[in-house]
Amino acid sequence: MLLNYNSTVPGSVRHLWPEMPGFYIDRKNGLKCYTFLHFLTPVELLTPEGLINTKPGACYVYPPDEPQYYISRGTLIHDWFHFDESTASEWRKMGLEFSKIYYPIPADFISEITQKIEAENISRRFCYEQMIDTKLSELFISIARVLEKPALKINNDLIKSCQQLRLKMLETLGDKWTIKRMADSVNISISYFHAIYKEI
Repeated sequence: MLLNYNSTVPGSVRHLWPEMPGFYIDRKNGLKCYTFLHFLTPVELLTPEGLINTKPGACYVYPPDEPQYYISRGTLIHDWFHFDESTASEWRKMGLEFSKIYYPIPADFISEITQKIEAENISRRFCYEQMIDTKLSELFISIARVLEKPALKINNDLIKSCQQLRLKMLETLGDKWTIKRMADSVNISISYFHAIYKEI
């Protein structure tokens, strides 16, 4: 659930929120909730390792009671929201860590989903809290997916060859299709075939 940073009631979320150059947050004792930040512009960000100059697109989650500090030397554009422990467990389930800078690429979906969360929070329509929780899960899953090991680059000719192989296999189900035979039929090694077949 979203929280207002100074209470335990549903609250604070903003997408593509602008601030003037030099804007900063300095919370020496942190907050009693989690803070999600997605910076579309660079900032100096306090982490357990010290101040880090981020690149555009950085994502960061401050856990409760951790000192929060960031400053923007230029115009700041960012998405942010505060959330509770139950939502934090969703972040953990995705294998994501707190107090760690992530660079999801592409990242357009972050502002898009945050905008939907913000709209739900403002509208307070029927079941808005359930919708917000669903969108938060979608956001965290999407971040984890783009941070996964990048997909293999597979050229179009190989994709077509593998698709043709699959059709041939389906047409001749009585034949013995070993991995070696399949790899040989598309002129690649067995180990590469293992890696790319599922991708295709």
